[in-house]
Amino acid sequence: MGLRKSLAQKFGGHPELPQLVMDTMLIRLTRSVVDESMKMPDIATVAAMHVLRSRGIDGGASTALNFLVSLYRAYQLKLVHN
Repeated sequence: MGLRKSLAQKFGGHPELPQLVMDTMLIRLTRSVVDESMKMPDIATVAAMHVLRSRGIDGGASTALNFLVSLYRAYQLKLVHN
């Protein structure tokens, strides 16, 4: 089964949504848009959500993941420059 057909079934046969989802996926994976990507464990993202919420930031998983990756990247840069 093709990706478009699979997405159409997932979205209840709506004709426009599969194309929108595919376009979004292509944008997210375009090298000219994405400088770098890295894998993070889900449990680390959940922990980051708790840290942010304890500090009054009501963000979701995406916000927590970006926060976590930013901290990790800053740590990597500190190691290189020390």
